[in-house]
This record gives sequence, C-alpha cells and structure tokens, in this order.
Amino acid sequence: MQILRNVRLCGLEIFDMEEKKPRVLLLLPPLTQLNTPYPSITHLTGYLRSKGIETGQMDLGIELVDALMTEQSLTEIFDLAADGSKTSKPVRIMLSNRNFYISNI
Repeated sequence: MQILRNVRLCGLEIFDMEEKKPRVLLLLPPLTQLNTPYPSITHLTGYLRSKGIETGQMDLGIELVDALMTEQSLTEIFDLAADGSKTSKPVRIMLSNRNFYISNI
C-alpha cells in the first residue's frame, strides 16, 4: 500500500506528511455571487493565516467563467444550441449574433 507523502490540489500542497502541518484550500462554489467578490473566503483565509495555517483560496465561479468564455467553448455552446430544436425568440436572436459574440470574447 502506497502512503501519500504530499497531497496537492490546484497547485496547493494540502498536507505535508513530513511536517505534519495542515494546509487548507477554501473554495467558493460557482455561481454564488458573480457581480462582486464574496468576502467570506477572504476573511477566513486571513484568519487561518494569522493562526499560522498555510491557506489558499479559489473562486470556482471565476474558474467557470474563465473556462466558458473562450472562443472554443463559445463555439461549442453555440453549436449545441443551434441543433435545430425549438428555441425562443431571445435565443434565436443570440444565435444570429453568434459570430459577434465569438469574435469579441
């Protein structure tokens, strides 16, 4: 049986068995609050760091938007949306402007 010496997640070493020192990664779930930073993770990160705990933070909402808002992702989304199924007028308008959205991302 192999024992993990170091555990890594998103570039942050979570637990170092050699030092027996915890490391924390705080995650903000996607689509929590997209229009402004959500302060809880920042406050918790600061508190844990003040107690000597190595802490990282990650906003999965930002990660999601970064992953979706690429030329390749938008092309795939538009391709799936234009599969010929019945769509509403706002969706048809958006599909008709597909090239504008993709070229301006």
